[in-house]
Amino acid sequence: MMNSSAININRPLYRVPSLGWIIILLVISFAVALPCHGQSTKGLGKYGASFLQISTSARQVGMGDAFTGLADDINFLRYNIGGLGYLQKPVLGINFHNWIEDTQQGGLSLGLPTRFGIFGVDLVYFNEGSVMEMNQDFDLSGAEISSNDVALTLGYGSYLDLFKRKIAFGGALKVVRQNLADQTATAMGLDLGVLYRTKYISYGATIQNLGLTRLEFLDKKSNLPETYRAGLGFHFPIGRSLLINTDFDVAYLMDQDVRFYLGGELVINDLIAVRGGYKLHDYEAERWGVGMGLIIPMQWFYNSQTRLDYSYSPLNAFDMSAHRLSLVFAFGSSTALQPEIIQTMDARELAELRKKLEKEVKAAEKARMSAEEAEKRTQILEQQLRERLTYIQKIAEQSDGKIEVVTKEPGDSVQFSLRINFDFNKADIRPDDFATMNQVAEILNTYPDGQVHISGHTDFIGPDEYNIRLSQRRVDSVIQFLTSRENINVNRFFMPVGYGEMKPIDSNTTEAGRFRNRRVDFLIFTSQTPPPVPEGSAIKSVEVVNAKTVKIICNGKVRFTDTIMSNPDRIVIDFPGIFLLQTQTTFEMRQGPFIRARMGYHPEDKFSRVVIDLSYPVNYTIETEDNVIYIKLL
Repeated sequence: MMNSSAININRPLYRVPSLGWIIILLVISFAVALPCHGQSTKGLGKYGASFLQISTSARQVGMGDAFTGLADDINFLRYNIGGLGYLQKPVLGINFHNWIEDTQQGGLSLGLPTRFGIFGVDLVYFNEGSVMEMNQDFDLSGAEISSNDVALTLGYGSYLDLFKRKIAFGGALKVVRQNLADQTATAMGLDLGVLYRTKYISYGATIQNLGLTRLEFLDKKSNLPETYRAGLGFHFPIGRSLLINTDFDVAYLMDQDVRFYLGGELVINDLIAVRGGYKLHDYEAERWGVGMGLIIPMQWFYNSQTRLDYSYSPLNAFDMSAHRLSLVFAFGSSTALQPEIIQTMDARELAELRKKLEKEVKAAEKARMSAEEAEKRTQILEQQLRERLTYIQKIAEQSDGKIEVVTKEPGDSVQFSLRINFDFNKADIRPDDFATMNQVAEILNTYPDGQVHISGHTDFIGPDEYNIRLSQRRVDSVIQFLTSRENINVNRFFMPVGYGEMKPIDSNTTEAGRFRNRRVDFLIFTSQTPPPVPEGSAIKSVEVVNAKTVKIICNGKVRFTDTIMSNPDRIVIDFPGIFLLQTQTTFEMRQGPFIRARMGYHPEDKFSRVVIDLSYPVNYTIETEDNVIYIKLL
């Protein structure tokens, strides 16, 4: 039968019945803790040494910090000191990770069974990096200020026989020291925990950081983050090669809301473990975590069984992620592997496993470096976009109001409007606007790789259908000028649309407002992702593809409804709010059942209709792709 962590520390060795009062005190304290406190403040607590809430251990973070009920490896010293009472053999744990920016955290844990009981030592450090010092006028002094935190926990554990069951318990004294610049503060706290295991279920409860003294900086005193936790763990063996461990924790931190943690792991052949966990609250920087572990027997190293753990957890609030690595050495436990595995695993296989482990560690480091390089490239790109935006805003300021930059911050796109005068019922660029068109070309060349969407607009004078066609012709004229006279690549222009009077930006009741509405808008896409298909305004044409397919081409994405009619047979497709770009209304087809297509705009109800005449009844389906609608026969 496999054990719960693949490192055998589960059976108690010693018992000290005279210490049973610790369990009673712990249970009573946890039961009365919640109702005794006032209203919570969710994530805003009034305490110091908050680094004590940031876990250093990869396995536990990979399980979403749900571990109070399991408490089956040496890192229980930070989750439930009660697990110390079940420790059977010496265990050493080493943890390290980079957290936010230049902050670093690590830890060293040791559990040692003796004839007098089980002792545990846990040392955690947290380096908060450095910042530049400022004087009282908020000017930089040139000096750097650093902050370093250390917590030392000294614990003791044993077990009691109660109702023919062994119940483990533990207690620990904790010393916390924080250093900020030239200020140092020290406080002491107490951890108490209890753990009860059956064959498949385990129960745990703990009180952490019960304050004996308080941290004091500049006459300001802060309590340690006093926390009450309870957990329920499950162990499910599946055959001889699989084991599932799960845990559900509930925790209450002083001055905060209740927190819930859920996590689990799958252990395969006592060699590989995969993990995942989630926090059912949003008060912490890391909402979820995943991880894996490799378990390696090392008879040559004091007959130890070694587990290397890795975890990944995103820090969404900081647009970062945390990678943790942990090593756990269970000395004298290498025979805990199943006999079949020991018999079949030779030196060559162990060497291959070590190589695989080294590759995975290198891959994790490479991924971390790639993420850092991607962040640097993003920062450089954002700086370039800010500089380009400033540059085109200066160009717009010199255009006598004919160019207006709409976007104020760099992002995925930059938008500007062009306002030039066209002669009545004309779409040609007038010579007195050539200089303005030169400025437009200069703006486009500022983003030489960006796709450009152009939309044309008119005021409300004239019929709707007329204005749609006029705005489309003027858009085409602008593109023709820029490609022929300014050498702008025609492939940069993405699906231009004329909207006529549909999208005013000012009132049409004044001449100034109508002038602002008579415009051509440019939207430059600065990212490498394909631009979205724009909203369409009109039907361009109808074409027959083959004897089973007809396509309707629009100038953008449109809405429509369809129906089939008989006597005579035909397919009818209506487009509400959509116009016709061409004056041609009939398209001959003569393929398969398709005879012809007829188009018409109905101004009284403001919709366009396409009718496809058929020579016999058909069944069909309609598919859309960007700005094209396909009618396909079944």
